[in-house]
Parts: sequence; structure tokens; C-alpha cells
Amino acid sequence: MPDTDLEIGLQVSEPRDRAKLSRRVSADDAPSVDTDSTAPSSSIEGSLRSSLSQKFTSVRRTSVESIRSTLANATNRSFGGPSYDFLSKDRKGGTDKSSIQGKAKWWHGVFVFSVASLVACLVTLWAPYPIGARVPSEQVAQTPWSDGCQDGLASCICPRETCCADDMTSMIFLTIARSSAFFDYPLYILLFLSKAKNVNNYLQTTMLRCWINFSDFHRVHALFGTVVGIEATSHSFFHLLRWARRRDDIKLLWTSQTGITGLVALIMLPILVLPMAVPYLKNKLSFEWRKGLHYLSVVWGAALMFHAPSRIFYLIGVPLLIYIADRIFGTLFKTYLVENAHFERLGDSSCLVTFENPRGSTFGQQNSSYAYLMLPWLSKNQFHAFSVYPSQRKGHSQICISKAGGWTGELMSEISVPAHKPAFVAGPFLSPFNSPAMDRENLIAVASGIGITPIVSLMKQYLHTQRCINLVWICRDPGLLEWFLQNLEFGHNGFFLVYYTGKRSLVLEKDLPTNVLLYQGRPNLEQTISEIVTCIASGKGVPGGGDGVKCLPNTKTPPQIRAKALLEKAMSIYTPDQLFEYALEVTKAQDRELGLEPLDDDVDFEGVLSLMTQLLGAKAITGVILENFGLFSSDARMNRAGFDDFMVSMLEELDSEDEDDARVSLSDSRQRWMVEAKDVNTLLGSKHLLLPPSTEESCVKSYLSGDGKHSAKHWCMLYCGGSEAVLGQLKQCKWEFGIPLSVEKFDW
Repeated sequence: MPDTDLEIGLQVSEPRDRAKLSRRVSADDAPSVDTDSTAPSSSIEGSLRSSLSQKFTSVRRTSVESIRSTLANATNRSFGGPSYDFLSKDRKGGTDKSSIQGKAKWWHGVFVFSVASLVACLVTLWAPYPIGARVPSEQVAQTPWSDGCQDGLASCICPRETCCADDMTSMIFLTIARSSAFFDYPLYILLFLSKAKNVNNYLQTTMLRCWINFSDFHRVHALFGTVVGIEATSHSFFHLLRWARRRDDIKLLWTSQTGITGLVALIMLPILVLPMAVPYLKNKLSFEWRKGLHYLSVVWGAALMFHAPSRIFYLIGVPLLIYIADRIFGTLFKTYLVENAHFERLGDSSCLVTFENPRGSTFGQQNSSYAYLMLPWLSKNQFHAFSVYPSQRKGHSQICISKAGGWTGELMSEISVPAHKPAFVAGPFLSPFNSPAMDRENLIAVASGIGITPIVSLMKQYLHTQRCINLVWICRDPGLLEWFLQNLEFGHNGFFLVYYTGKRSLVLEKDLPTNVLLYQGRPNLEQTISEIVTCIASGKGVPGGGDGVKCLPNTKTPPQIRAKALLEKAMSIYTPDQLFEYALEVTKAQDRELGLEPLDDDVDFEGVLSLMTQLLGAKAITGVILENFGLFSSDARMNRAGFDDFMVSMLEELDSEDEDDARVSLSDSRQRWMVEAKDVNTLLGSKHLLLPPSTEESCVKSYLSGDGKHSAKHWCMLYCGGSEAVLGQLKQCKWEFGIPLSVEKFDW
């Protein structure tokens, strides 16, 4: 069952009136421009009641007043420090030379080698012997596989039986087939080297990263794999077409080494490429199946090694052997057994894994990284990639897992209560976020759902630096959001905007910093990003909000409304069966101590009280528990049906008591915010005024097009998550504002 410090906060408020605030903009600021939100706001209270009614009996609910409506606009979110703009301004007309990240299109250079290989193919085919393979008809006639050049040709290409083209059509087919293979030779090499993770992880720490973006290797692998799939199909098609039209050469497909190895490679090709490249198949086939089939690439590579003359043996063999050696090294020396990893459910769809950093590993020594996790009690042959970040507990690391498929679904079912279990972790490997974050002074990190985890590493990494990190987090999982809000250490060099899209009320166990803003609804990312840029560059305003977005309090849930909020949280995480089972176990244990025969289906007051205390830590409401217990019990015992009615009745009782308390907590919360805002203004010189930012396009672009520290070349957008809609908006912002975008998605 959950720990006694499980807490829940009621988070209901009214939308911020940005239209009124826009009239308060100072004369030197452009007017604020409102845009539509990506989705309308929803009623938290109504959605929660609907959800609970499916688990328990239907019951009338009373409305709860808004805790706060426009509180965020009445306070000042201040942060920053001394201005060092004069140190970081570039010379007019200068270019940014500070980046140590390889060019985004570095892999274009690989195609230069492909073109060179293609030219070599054409020369070695069509040039006369000894430079090329064209020989006189008389010499061709002396070979056992041809009677000489056909169609009156004086010379033709016929170096060996499998590559004999003694007429013009066959020579054209042979040219197309071999050209596609020669063009792919450099791509074959990169296909295997790009997946040598340990080699790449080491190379990212060397000076080579200034020219080659090793963190981009997965995207390069996917692109080159698609190209090779098309080219290899063309290669096979024209060879088969040439064999089919010339004598009985088609028998070479099963009688020659070239034919047999080519047939094996051709059969492997769709199995390797299509499940990874075709969206329909990616959705239909599980990741485990697709990954398992992809390992047949070793068979494909081995077949190619023996497919043609000796040069392809080395062109394919060396990269393939490096890949295999890298895998063996990673399995033996970079995969660690964690005997007592701690698993804890954060909600109904997320799980936190905490483990001690293995001795001899680099866990905890590098930030912005990911690792592969294998849980032998779920599956002994499945490794899944997750972002890993340092835990607040010294010498420990954490992985946060969100329910996304079969394997993660099994994990959520297995971990109903906190537990210690064994696990294997492989890594860590540097994240794609590492290089772009290192190169920029101003970061806008956007996350959806579990995508917050790699950004947590960045926030820890740059907490005590001058880098300005701004967070935009869209999350529907309340347990996930609550855990990070109460455990994440926020800095003061940026805004942290959290957009909650879930149904249940939130819990805040502590007051959050004033630069952490909570909203209910989905953001308009173009507006939000432009507001962040404007606020940071001008030192004025508070970003976030927008049409259809409500402000939520960022203060600790007051004691007056804590009990109901905690009960709502417990009922959303645990099933009625789990809650009743806990109370029943306590009842049976007490009966055994008293020498009574335990009853199988009923719970007593002590069992219910123990359950409520465990969930709420609320001994002060013992009277409320006793009163409601008496309504649904008989002979001091309560059956399962009565227990369900009791839980709903407790919610009603606490709800009615909390209405007056919520009004008091609103006043206390407002007073705390105003006092803190004044203190921050005094300490930091009132850098951020109580004004909304101007999102006029010309105003935003004037900052980004300048030469100072807030120009576009000093900004970078980072995204991690699985939302295509969010990614699409960020790509639009990239083209509109000129801010580079780096994406980390484990959508393999």
C-alpha cells in the first residue's frame, strides 16, 4: 500500500483573463496577440466524478469553488541575476563558432563516397580491359559461358559467369544492378557502425564530435536502411531479369555461391526493412517482434560478405565484425546486475525504478543519457531503452517508465505496490540532447508525458550554470507530474510551465518556486515559445496561459482539504479490490491476535481505520470515519458492498467540509504569493515586471534576429515525447523563428 506521506491537492481554478492584461502593456511594448488553444479546457471535478462512479456507486456530487482565478497575473515570477550581455554579444555580421556539435547534415558527405563508388563502377564496367571489364568478342567466345558478343558488338562485358552480359540489353541491366550495389557500399558500412553503441558513445567524448553528430546515428541508420532496401531490391531485380532472358542462367540462382547468398539476402531484406519503415507494420507488430526480426541483419550481412569478390568481404565484413564485437563487449562489460532495484508505482500508468549505481559503471557520472533495462521476471530476452538520470539519493540513478505497450503493461500489473526486484541495466549511453544543449545558452525544453526524464538530466546538469533552461511540460498522468514537482530541483534561470491535461485533482506537497507555473489545458506552443523568448529577452512579463487554459495554484495543498484530495488520489490509483483487501488483511491479523476465528468477507472498524490512516495520514478525521462506518456496517462488521458505499460516502462528507476551507486556503495562498513576489523583486531588482509579454511577431523576431545573447543562434528547442501533434507544432516554430530543434524519441 502507499506510504503515509501520500498527499493530494485540489486544483480547480478559472482561466486567466489575458485580454484584460493586454491593456496594461507599457507603451514601448507591442500589444499582446491571443491565439486559440489547441484544445478546450475540461472540468476536472466532473471528469473525476465520472471516473469514480465507474468504480463505485453513482452518487450526487457538490461543486467546489475555484481555488484561484487570476492569481498568476497578480504576482511576479522573477529570476535571473546580473546581466552579462556585454560579454556575450557577437560582432556585427559575425557567425556562431562556439558549437562543438557536428553539422546536422554531416551524413550528406557519405553520399559523396557513394557517388565516387558509382563512378568507379561505371569505369570498371565500361572501360576497355585492363582498366575495365569490356573485352573483345573473340576473347569472350573463348569462355565456357558465352559464344561471344551478340548483336554485332565488337566488345562486351563478361568477366565471369554470373556477370556475363554479351548483348546491349544485358549490359544495361548489369550496369543498373551493379551501380545500385556500388552506390550502397558506404551505406552498408554505416548501417552496422551506426549501431555499435559502445564505440559511438566513446567517440562522442572525442574531438570527432565537432564534425560528426554521433547522437544522430539512429536517424542516419533508419534513412540509410530505407535507401539500401530500395537499392538492393533494384539490384536483385535487374540481375534476375538479366539471368531470366539469357540462356538458362536463371539456374545460377540456386547453383552458384553468388546466387544462393543473393537469394538469402533478398529474402531477409523485407523482413529487416518493412517492419521498421512502414508505419502500418510498426503499429501492427510489437516492438519485441520488430527488434527480434531486425537482428536477422547479421544473417543478411554474412550473406553479403560471400556474395561477390573479395572486396565486398572486407567492406561488409569489417563493419559487421565491429558491430558484433561491440555487442559482445556491451553484454559482458557494460551490462550490470542490480540485485535490489526499487519499483514504485507513481500512478495507474507510470512506474519509478531506483537503483544503486553499479560498481565500475559510469551511471551517475554523465547526464543526459539513456540505458537499456531488462527485467528477468518479466522477460529474459527483452531490453528496452529508457532515459536515466541521477537520483536525489547519492550514488543512485532512476528510470521512469510510462505504460505504452505489452511489456510496460505487464510491469504495471506486476508492481501494484512498492517492491524490490532484480534488474539488468546496460549503458549508459549519451542522449541526443547532450550536444545541442551543450552548444546553446538559452534552451526551451518541451516534453509530453514521460518525455520529461531526459530533460530532468539537463536541469540537474546545468542547475548551477548561467544557461537559461525553460521547460514546457504537457502531462496527463497526475502521479507522474506530482512526483517530479515535489522531487525536482528547479533553478532560477528560466520559466517552468506545466500544462496538466488529466482528470484527477493534483497533489502538491510543498510550495513550488515562483517561476514554476501550473496550468490546466493544452498550450498553443507557438504562442508559448514566443512569450518565453520575449520574457527572457525583455525581462518583462509571465509566459503561458492562453485561451481555454486555466491557472492552477502552485502552493502546498492546505491541511483543510488534504484528506479529500488524498482519498481521491488513492481511489484513482488503486482498485476497490486492492483497498478492500488491505483492510481485510488488517482485520484478520487483529482477529488472530484476539484468538478469534477470522471472517473471510467482512472488515471491522480497525481494519478500515488502518487503511484510511495509511492512505491519508489523517488521524484527525477519525470521527468522520467512525460516523460513516456506522452507516454501512452491521454488528461492527462491513461487507464488500458496504465498503464501496463507505468510500463514496467519505468523499461526499469530506467534500462538503472542504468548501469553506477552500475559501480560507485561497486567501492564504494569495497572501503567500504576494509576499514572495515582493521578496524576489527586492532581491533581483524587479527584473520581470507584472506585465504580459508581447507576442507580436515583429517583436519576437526582433529579439531573435539580433546579435546578442538572445538571438536565434543562441537558442535551441528540445523535444522528447510521443506526440506527433506537439512535434508538428515545434517544427513549425523551427521554421518560423529560426530556432534549431533536437528530438529524442525512442519510437524504434
